Amino acid sequence: MRTRSITYFIKPRKWEIDHIEEKIENAHDTLEQIAAVVNEFAEVWTLRIAMPPVPPYFDMEELASVKIREGFMYAPIHLDAKDERIKAMPEILLNYNVYGSIRIKDYDEVEKAVGVLLRLSERDYQAATRLAFVLGKRLATPYFPLATTGTREGFAISLLYVKEAIKDLGSAIRLPYRIREMGREVEKVGRKLGVEFLGFDLSLSPWMEESVGELVEKVAGVKIPDPGTLHAISRINQYIRNLLLVSGVKVTGFNELMMPVGEDVVLKERVREGVLNLRDLSRLASVCVAGIDMVAVNYNWAKEWLSSFITDLLDVHKVKRRVMGIRVLPVKKRKGEVSFDRFGNIPIANY
Repeated sequence: MRTRSITYFIKPRKWEIDHIEEKIENAHDTLEQIAAVVNEFAEVWTLRIAMPPVPPYFDMEELASVKIREGFMYAPIHLDAKDERIKAMPEILLNYNVYGSIRIKDYDEVEKAVGVLLRLSERDYQAATRLAFVLGKRLATPYFPLATTGTREGFAISLLYVKEAIKDLGSAIRLPYRIREMGREVEKVGRKLGVEFLGFDLSLSPWMEESVGELVEKVAGVKIPDPGTLHAISRINQYIRNLLLVSGVKVTGFNELMMPVGEDVVLKERVREGVLNLRDLSRLASVCVAGIDMVAVNYNWAKEWLSSFITDLLDVHKVKRRVMGIRVLPVKKRKGEVSFDRFGNIPIANY
């Protein structure tokens, strides 16, 4: 088991740049002290800083340009789709290497949000990995790009535990006690530092060979997306709920299975084989919280159809009554694969 991320959620008392810079500098130090404790239980992979939605009177570029220490990730730009300032997001994401999200609440907002993504990916398709859409309310999840400060300042933790889940699935016997012990120590260090521990996001997410696709196929006994896949996802989500209950730790965020195609070797392979496409992924979104995540699509297809596709997902969200995230990567190539710096080759999904 590894610690995928420790994310600090900043809640400014006042929206003044000097105050925010001081808060961010303190967050660097706090995260490093927390990481020293967490490393004793599970190696820490990334340290991250998230901000609340940007108020209308504050300069977004000034917020994005705040100095962040090397090795830290930063998500400062969160807006609603109805906010005219979303037009400035491509320039900011490109210039400052930061993360951001757009919240889509209703059907008439979809096309505006998609327009921002298309303008961003047209200039640099890799930058699309740093922009996500959120359907529903914002969550204090440590998962980027959606990580957004809510009503309270504090920190949260996500874990990478696919290997342990493969061994433990169906029993939830071993892992809960490791997480419980880790949670106790994290609570202690939070109290010592005067920072609230908001909780774990126990979502089961992959990283390449640590594949949730492999896990789903083991549970289903078939290849994704053959019949039985949805039931397997449902069983895995029940395992996560059991893990949550048995461990008794504080939780925040999604706490469900995540299936980002570009971060999972098995999911990539199914797309490459042509057996997993966007229609299948939208069907899986009815059960899998992540919705459509890290999926490369043809730019011209996205220009014509992505708004309609996301409108369909908005209906899935309304029926499901759970928050959903969407991260789609439009590329100019029509088929084959495209290279992404952190993620290797990602195959282009058919519809």
